[in-house]
Amino acid sequence: MSSAGDSLNPGDTLNSSTYIVSAKGKFALGFFQRIESATQNSYLAISEIADQSSGFNFFVWFGSRVNPIVNNSSMLTLDNKGTLKVVHQGGDPILLFSPPQPNENTVATLLDSGNFILKEVHLNGSMKQVLWQSFDYLADTLLPGMKLGVNYRTGQAWSLTSWLTELIPVPGAFTLEWDPKGLELVIKQRGVVHWKSGVLRDNQFENISPDITSMYEFNVVSNQDEQSFSFMYKNQSQKLQYWLLLSIGQLQNDVQVAIARADKCDGYNIDGGCQRWNQPVCRHHGDTLVLDRGHFVSEYDSSYYISDANLGFSDCEATCWGNCSCVAFNNLFENSTGCKFWTNISDFVANDWPYSEFVYILSTIKHSQSGKEKWIWIGTGITFAFVILACIVCYLRRKRKAVLQENKETDEETELLNLVSTDRSIDVNEVPNDRKKRPDVSIFSYECVVAATNNFSLENSSRSKLLDWKKRFNIIEGIAQGLIYLHKYSRLKVIHRDLKASNILLDESMNPKISDFGMARIFNQNELEANTTRIVGTYGYMSPEYAMEGLFSIKSDVYSFGVLMLEIVSGRRNNNFHHADHVLNLVGYAWDLWKEGEGLELIDPTIGDSCNEYQVLRCIHVSLLCVEDDAIDRPTISNMLSMLTNDSSQLPLPKKPAFSIGRKTTVANISKKELEVYTVNGLSISDMDAR
Repeated sequence: MSSAGDSLNPGDTLNSSTYIVSAKGKFALGFFQRIESATQNSYLAISEIADQSSGFNFFVWFGSRVNPIVNNSSMLTLDNKGTLKVVHQGGDPILLFSPPQPNENTVATLLDSGNFILKEVHLNGSMKQVLWQSFDYLADTLLPGMKLGVNYRTGQAWSLTSWLTELIPVPGAFTLEWDPKGLELVIKQRGVVHWKSGVLRDNQFENISPDITSMYEFNVVSNQDEQSFSFMYKNQSQKLQYWLLLSIGQLQNDVQVAIARADKCDGYNIDGGCQRWNQPVCRHHGDTLVLDRGHFVSEYDSSYYISDANLGFSDCEATCWGNCSCVAFNNLFENSTGCKFWTNISDFVANDWPYSEFVYILSTIKHSQSGKEKWIWIGTGITFAFVILACIVCYLRRKRKAVLQENKETDEETELLNLVSTDRSIDVNEVPNDRKKRPDVSIFSYECVVAATNNFSLENSSRSKLLDWKKRFNIIEGIAQGLIYLHKYSRLKVIHRDLKASNILLDESMNPKISDFGMARIFNQNELEANTTRIVGTYGYMSPEYAMEGLFSIKSDVYSFGVLMLEIVSGRRNNNFHHADHVLNLVGYAWDLWKEGEGLELIDPTIGDSCNEYQVLRCIHVSLLCVEDDAIDRPTISNMLSMLTNDSSQLPLPKKPAFSIGRKTTVANISKKELEVYTVNGLSISDMDAR
């Protein structure tokens, strides 16, 4: 190995037979031909040097990745004007950096971090500034100190891109990116999100094992210049430490432990950070492309080709999956590029003969049969349900008749029962103060409502005992499932913006239904937040960023849901809650109890005997995570539901919630109070303070 030191000075060149080696001999920069064994292509690259005898065995950066050089005539030059470029016969120069003005005071140096930098130097040789660096142009390897994200000053995006195949380093199908808004790592295949890490919180990603993240210190920079993510190992080692994005979409570290398995994401499952994406109508959950070996007995094997050498295995797989006529595929060329597809495999014979062909064949579930069995079960269930319903109706009728006969119900009560049993609509002409007639609307007179509520008596309150803890937890789960649908699985992403107890309806089986979408906003699937000067909603349920700045997102609904969950646990309303000793609302009261280890004091006394204390405390804990001041710190609804239902998952510690201070209360005479009114689109809330 012939070394030219660790630097290039103005006028120096590096040809195909020499290398630049970093000061401590950790990395080498040169033109390498041993990457693609099937071709003579060479690449300007940086390789790790494990030891002097083994030479180059791991490439962390490429200076000519898209356009490999097909001969040995290439040279890296740093000219007297400060331009760094690769020149070679039969092709245009590959420009790495050209200064806006000629600059003779430049030096290109390979550092022991693996970063190749072009720096401007003072006359005494000390560094003035970095003009260009290889760390800004990532390949498939993330070294400690490299960044993922975006440089706002230059517009430079930092992301990893996999190799096309295991032997061809040209850009492949998968990218690893840092999402600056979601504060999470994302793996995409040709722009389609396959995997997300979940939000980084307390140096831990939701969808990366703590055994892995405990090895690193993560650094997130968020300012006007950049949004970036980088990592450092807690225990430094002489061995090269890195993250590597494989050509199949798997992210692994230097000890070949999988950090992320995007290769296991099929568009249906959501395990381990996998994401859903639109699927062809002809494909179903459970369908797979399985590797088989054999040969085609017919000369005409119903195949067609895409002879594009820029397509790798993952591209062929995705293309076959998206084409309903495709039933099998394989790579076309021996170097695992190009695609070959089959539309008929009836003449394929599986065997292990030496010259057999490896083919990925579509394996499908018998959906028609399973669908038939499904409808049989559904039909049986419906029949059974009707039988049970008939028994219940019969029992209720007998009981109602007995009550009417034995207790001699009043005329008002009898009229109400007749009204309910007939399930009829009262014509608007029967009601005083006639309004415009509307079709299919049931309108009840004031007298009817008085009869139904026993003159608005506080007695229809003892019924809260019917909502035991099991029912309340089912209601919490049901609301969460509804929000997950609105936020994630609906064709249009919906932000409710007014989630509160009065907008949750319960059917006869106590199943919750989210209602009143008059204030809802529709988002595009890739839209994360919006801003408005027209604040609508209900104080006490509004997130701080919405109430103060008009910013709303799915995290606004998460905040409202956290308040609602505390109300369900305690049986009290946030806006009507007063504490004798402290100026707290329900959220602040829950926070104080939780801090003091007295969370069970929050429980509604009517469910004390029925509650699962561990489950209730977990609900309170998760509620406090949902009402945190910063939207970034709140979980998504799907993450929150996972926290509630997965008892083995560890919960992060909540911070002090937003809006934990309530309105003051006194026993002073009402005539001695100042009245301050806050109005939001017709919603008035009075805040009374003693003079």
